[in-house]
Amino acid sequence: MARKAVIFAAGEGTRLRPLTLNRPKHLLPIAGKPLIYWIIKSVEYAGAREIGIVVHYKADMIISYLKTLNLDSRLYFIFQHKPDGTAGALDAARDFIGNEDFLLIYGDVIIDPKDFREMASIFEKEGYDAVILGVQVENPWDYGVLKLRNGVYMEKVVEKPPRGEEPSNLINGGVYVFSPKILDLVKRVGFSVRGERELTDALQMLALQGRVFVYRTERSKWRDIGKPWDLLEAEARLFRRYLPPVPKCEVSCDVNVIPPVYIGENVEIGRYSTIGPNVSLHDNIKIGKFSRISNSIIMRSSRIGDYVSVDYSIIGERCVLENGVRVLSESENGSNVKMVIKGKLEDTGRKKLGCVIGDNVVIGGESLIKAGSVIFNNMVIPSNSTVSGLVK
Repeated sequence: MARKAVIFAAGEGTRLRPLTLNRPKHLLPIAGKPLIYWIIKSVEYAGAREIGIVVHYKADMIISYLKTLNLDSRLYFIFQHKPDGTAGALDAARDFIGNEDFLLIYGDVIIDPKDFREMASIFEKEGYDAVILGVQVENPWDYGVLKLRNGVYMEKVVEKPPRGEEPSNLINGGVYVFSPKILDLVKRVGFSVRGERELTDALQMLALQGRVFVYRTERSKWRDIGKPWDLLEAEARLFRRYLPPVPKCEVSCDVNVIPPVYIGENVEIGRYSTIGPNVSLHDNIKIGKFSRISNSIIMRSSRIGDYVSVDYSIIGERCVLENGVRVLSESENGSNVKMVIKGKLEDTGRKKLGCVIGDNVVIGGESLIKAGSVIFNNMVIPSNSTVSGLVK
């Protein structure tokens, strides 16, 4: 098994704003732990004992968190001083990798650890130049699609082909096992039309030279965290894989807890409130009486009043939702919920999605937050307001 692994954790996560304005996306909480925690655990399960973390955006926060962990592996922090793309990130890790085989995973990908371990095993047994993860999806045109040779080897990656012209339903999952041969090819990669050096260009060169085996997995075993609703889906999947214990009822025996839920330290929940399923309540949260929280992530030190209803939502740190606030999770006409991402209104593909609220937001009592709303950091919403769309 490859004993070294590289995790890309340098990106800003602009599509996840406002959640990533005060933290890197790799520290966004999912099922009680930051995203990067789950990735490291997958890498360790695949056999790595030396892990290089490529960092750039808010690197100090990532490093500070990871230094608190008691891991089986040893971590090395690699600075990508110039954010010049994924090929640049791998180039930055060249000295760490040396002349060894290695694992590589993008820092925003949740994978079934068994798949990663099986990829490493196949690579070791068969002596391929690379084993890459191919994920079977229903909408390949939204991703980099794999064109195969003989049904098992990568021939090329077609980036976001027109719908109906995709060469397969397998997409590049951002998870790899490589021989050091890829490092020589990375040096030859120039800048793409996006102004970045793309790892897929080096992968294309490798596919022309040798055997790049495509390991297939199902969509249900993989998730990339690119947009806010991906956090909710990833949390539900992690809860299914790592079912947390029912928390001890230190708050009140009158609280209805519907597993799976994660409840952190110093959390207070008022009488007759219902929590769950698929809920993470992080440290120092206070929830009032008769409130209902389901399918949501609430970050630390937030305050939820009495008679508040929140569903399919993400609420940042130090927020206040006063008494009677309601968050709707369905569109008025029953269509898919739409949300503004990087200034553009996108179809989320979901029938149920509540809101995304940044840090330090105050929402006045009896306010109504419509499905798909995004509220940026430090906003104050007056009482009895109706919020729809983007507020910043």
